[in-house]
Amino acid sequence: MTHFGLICPQSTGHLNPMVSLGLALINNGHEVTLFCVEDVQQKFSHSALNLEIIGRKEIPLGTVPRFLKNLGNPQRSLADILNQDVFSVFCKVVLKEVPSITRSLGIDVLLVDQLCPEGGTIAEYLGIPFISICTILPLNYELLVPPCFTNWSYRTDNLAKLRNHLGYFLFYLLRRPVFQIIAEFRSRWALPPLKYSDEAFSPIAQISALPPSFEFPRHHLPKQFVFTGPWINEVNSQVIPLPYERLDGRPLIYVSFGTIFNRNKTLFQRIATALTNLEVQAVITLGNSLSVSDFPDYPKNILFVDYAPQYELLQHASLTIAHAGMNTALDSLYFGVPVLALPISGDQHGVAARIAWTQTGETLSPRQRSLKNLETTIGRVLSSPIYRHNVLRIQSDMKQAGGLKKAVEVIERCI
Repeated sequence: MTHFGLICPQSTGHLNPMVSLGLALINNGHEVTLFCVEDVQQKFSHSALNLEIIGRKEIPLGTVPRFLKNLGNPQRSLADILNQDVFSVFCKVVLKEVPSITRSLGIDVLLVDQLCPEGGTIAEYLGIPFISICTILPLNYELLVPPCFTNWSYRTDNLAKLRNHLGYFLFYLLRRPVFQIIAEFRSRWALPPLKYSDEAFSPIAQISALPPSFEFPRHHLPKQFVFTGPWINEVNSQVIPLPYERLDGRPLIYVSFGTIFNRNKTLFQRIATALTNLEVQAVITLGNSLSVSDFPDYPKNILFVDYAPQYELLQHASLTIAHAGMNTALDSLYFGVPVLALPISGDQHGVAARIAWTQTGETLSPRQRSLKNLETTIGRVLSSPIYRHNVLRIQSDMKQAGGLKKAVEVIERCI
């Protein structure tokens, strides 16, 4: 048995796949500890994971919900998001508290999200192995591949190379405060400085939840990089009731903007209005930011709910309309459902660019989301067989990539 420690950002998009991976390791007889702040503790308190609370003073209760509410503001730019102190604070907390806890618990291996480069420094300081986990698009630098936070298409001309290089430079510049903190601790611990950001990734294994055919062509990933496809764990999925008796067999549209980017009432209204003019049914999940009572007087084919059983609905859906969050996009493709991507922030733009590139759906920028455009695009994706054909190709690739089973095999082989 090996004892694993999990380090990742404290938001659902990173926690859910990391926890799915941790639970799969537990099912194989290992012990797993998640390092988390108090706001996250309640969400996973009933799971088989060990929870170690960090940052009680620096990140007290209520900090993460306030941060996520700010993050979900559609007016926030990437620079605004990355410059918020919480990223630097979390980095410093991890570097200060995780080493001693890791020692005291006898943790053997760290599994570290690529967005937490401090994790690799801790492993190096303690003399234990670590494995990089890509819960979003890979952050590895490659000149022909646009940075994950852009909506840029894949091109190989010199202008595109220059564009991509400047994009990576901007991303690293915005992340500079985090790397400065890491540099301070590396100096304190007599570790050599990191020469470039990719040095923070594991030399043993780097595991991505993408299927290889959904990523832009990659030619310079390290030999230890592995695409496994998404880590779907239907057994441990949350049971959420839904009035299935209201579904009558018409094409089903699933609308979700995740747990953070679900505050735009106008966008929900516009989508619902577009769907009322089509011969479909829709389940629109609102999350915890808006209420069903905010959307009165819609016809019976539009069903607003606070939460929905995503895995169950996707098995019956003909189309997903979403913000192109990584988890919802991969879940949709896994169940063979095309996606209409309406990205809002961060790596959603990169996910949407890959949906467009693979023709597994379409994407509309904020300026393109008129009622007419929404209705036309939804109708086109539903009626054209090309999207369904490409989704089934990606779905097959996901099955072959191995998913959770493959990720666990790679980790166990490394240790």
